[in-house]
Amino acid sequence: MNHNRLLRIGVLTALYIYFAYSFAFAQRASVLEQMRGVWVSTAFNLDWPTKQGMSAFEQQAEFIDYLDKFESIGINTVILQVRPAGDAIFKSSYEPWSKFISGKTGEAPTPYYDPLSFAIEECKARGMELHAWFNPFRAAIWNKWTKAEETESRKQVFTQHPDWFVEYGEKLYFDPGNPELRHYLVRIIMDVVRRYPVDGIHFDDYFYPFPDRNLPPFNDAQTFQKYGNGFEDKYAWRRENINSFIKEVHDSLQLLKPELKFGIGPPAVWRNQGYDSRGSKTLGLSAYDDLHADTRLWMEQGWIDYIAPQMYSAIGSKVSDYRVLASWWNDNAYGRHVYTGHALFRIDPKSESGVWRDLSQIPRQIRLNEQYPEIKGSVLYSAIYLKKNIGGIYDSLRNMWQNNPAIAPGMPWKYLVVVVDNTDSTNTQPDDINEQKYVYILDSPKNPETVEMGSQIYIFWEMPINHRVEFQPDLDYRVYLFRKNEPQIPDKEHLIQVTDKKEALIKKRWLFRRTGYILVTAVYNNIESAPASPVKIRY
Repeated sequence: MNHNRLLRIGVLTALYIYFAYSFAFAQRASVLEQMRGVWVSTAFNLDWPTKQGMSAFEQQAEFIDYLDKFESIGINTVILQVRPAGDAIFKSSYEPWSKFISGKTGEAPTPYYDPLSFAIEECKARGMELHAWFNPFRAAIWNKWTKAEETESRKQVFTQHPDWFVEYGEKLYFDPGNPELRHYLVRIIMDVVRRYPVDGIHFDDYFYPFPDRNLPPFNDAQTFQKYGNGFEDKYAWRRENINSFIKEVHDSLQLLKPELKFGIGPPAVWRNQGYDSRGSKTLGLSAYDDLHADTRLWMEQGWIDYIAPQMYSAIGSKVSDYRVLASWWNDNAYGRHVYTGHALFRIDPKSESGVWRDLSQIPRQIRLNEQYPEIKGSVLYSAIYLKKNIGGIYDSLRNMWQNNPAIAPGMPWKYLVVVVDNTDSTNTQPDDINEQKYVYILDSPKNPETVEMGSQIYIFWEMPINHRVEFQPDLDYRVYLFRKNEPQIPDKEHLIQVTDKKEALIKKRWLFRRTGYILVTAVYNNIESAPASPVKIRY
């Protein structure tokens, strides 16, 4: 083969590689603002830890394994169940350690660590949000082997406030009709908000218990007699109790940390149209009529920032068609965010229901959401099914999401306000929270510098202390990469990394060395600062 031909082949090969990489740069996937969440349940050891009594080291390793899998498919929000049933997976000022963590109610994990602090730290290291998931009204889960143990662990509150509780089946519930009890639950939640840098507070569908025809009715007759003045309809009174609780949580968050997100994952059906013309054309269990939870009202009043209805039915279901529910929630968002909950646990290649043998059901639901502008993303239930790759769902989501990264969507109604609480830390009454507010002016990162490290570029920067306020919030940072002649305006197309550290490593992805610029911005509650001065690089 002569030298000219070799030269031509070499030039053509180089040109092919050049254009391929140039095309890859031009086609680099944009970063979306889209919720990609997953529920991580601790109750019954469903997701984490998967066994009671695991050592602290085993629990930590298992959680890290979960996060590695989440990160690999683009999950950006973890909704972690921190209070399964009147207990805690963190060091609570009010309630015992959960048996789902230690193996025995009231005992801390061994060797000692705080699972919530650990989870927050690991999520932040990956740029993920962590929302603390509470079951407010479920007080205990027991059977004949554990009832005595759990009763003993809650002896003080049982003795002082026996009127707070109603036993229903094998569960003990807090009675939502008691206003003193509701205040107590808000204090528990605000205690976590004060002490842990969570990104959000989340409730699921446990308000009044799911009705069971095999059990006597939920026995709140005495509470209704005592507190139900003005209500002839007990169900209307129950709804007002839950409404009051949701509003109290909202108002307390606004006083203490208004930047936190507050969301709820209720049943998918607000009301069936057969009972209310405003409802959906469905036949499913109703949050309003069965659990006395007026979820639509909470969105309308702005008491919650997002709703994640458990849309666990299939596209084409005759009872509650996913398409019908998606359309209904899109039309009833009231300017708040809707994230649809997806039933990974229903995926089964051997299912008796043909729709759930269709392994494309969940991906089809997620793609269907794109038709509805008020649906801002998805939440998956639950983590264990993702980890086990049931029906290939992990692979499907990785193929769907990994080349199209997303950050948790911003909420324009959340203000950049810091509330300073100057009260004594032992006084946790919501009414006692100091309401003095300070606007936090978000400064740009300062003094960005780069160092070449082989095939990577190390960039680091500083963030000045804001002396105008007493509170220094935890910030995230966004790193942008621009080619030489592109306008250096931060946008989703040029975002290459999100981090909670004041540093980042950037891989040199391109074959030929080019001139480019890196910009770094600070982010607080999805509000972005002006960028730091651009840094010129060769990549």
